[in-house]
Amino acid sequence: MWHSRSTIPVILIPLLCLLLSACEARREVVERQVVRPVKTLLLEEAAGMMRSFPASIEASKRVDLAFRVPGKLNSLPVQEGGVVVAGQLLASLDPTDFQLVLDDTEAEYYRASADWERAKVLVVDGHLSRTDFDQLESVFKQALAAMEQARLDLSYTELKAPIAGTIARRYIQNFEEVSARQEIFALRDNSELEVRVEIPEQIMSILALNQEQGRAGGLWVRFPAASEEKFALRTKEIATRADAKTQTFQARLTFDAPDKLNVLPGMSAVVSVDIEELHADTLRINLPEAAVDRRQGEPRLWLYDSETGSARPVAVNIGPVIGGRVEIVDGVSFGDNIIIAGVGMLDEGMKFYEMRKVEQAE
Repeated sequence: MWHSRSTIPVILIPLLCLLLSACEARREVVERQVVRPVKTLLLEEAAGMMRSFPASIEASKRVDLAFRVPGKLNSLPVQEGGVVVAGQLLASLDPTDFQLVLDDTEAEYYRASADWERAKVLVVDGHLSRTDFDQLESVFKQALAAMEQARLDLSYTELKAPIAGTIARRYIQNFEEVSARQEIFALRDNSELEVRVEIPEQIMSILALNQEQGRAGGLWVRFPAASEEKFALRTKEIATRADAKTQTFQARLTFDAPDKLNVLPGMSAVVSVDIEELHADTLRINLPEAAVDRRQGEPRLWLYDSETGSARPVAVNIGPVIGGRVEIVDGVSFGDNIIIAGVGMLDEGMKFYEMRKVEQAE
């Protein structure tokens, strides 16, 4: 009996070892099968691709006009929507009080000027002290400054158009009392119009590169409500920070106002982007510097395969790094899905899943 009982522990020990080994193996398999999230950027296919984005129209030059002095309006010859030329009188104040001040300062100036001219002779002959001469000179200069200021104030009673354009808003009525710096008109130069549009990162990067290198083309604006005719756009300014919610970049584009179509600020529009023309026969792509893996010495990018959930590195040639972004000269093609964050922790054989765009924005 004693012998049969002692065999039980001897048999259990190997069984326990086998169970522990199986658990460890299962844990290793689970660890190897961990699927990690990755942030990606798709290099969209250029051939024949057109993208469209809603946009709004603004005047390229906008001026808010106000008087520099207070007073009562006595002339308001222009209306909202009126077209004006540079130098045209838009409004004027009652000049009576300003003319009286000018007349008084001119009289003071002429008296001070005469006293100073006499003092010049007297001080040379020794009949006037240098102290008295300096005081008369100071009075003369003060009178001159007061007269010049009075002349300026009188000229400020007329409000003239600094540029040619259209009166977009008129904020007051004739014969009202207005204060200095109170807005009177909003003047817009509609000869060149500005388009404001939100664009995604992949298009923003090539736009910024084209702007730096002086290349143009591939951008058009049209107005569905009025006409299907499209107008070529020029890049004016591109935001360097993405919107926190949409992860898009605001671009300001300009075009010459069409002759046969009345396009006004505030109108809605559609910006079309011809990806093929935008790239202008070059595959150069602008990416975040964090997308480049330099662990092997030579720069590499990691391409994500959505079908297998895996990633593989490819060697690339890079250009200059500007503002945290690097130009990829070659090594990738349109249609590649590039991992753009955390590449220093990637390895072949790992499994991944692509983060949704909302998750990537966060």
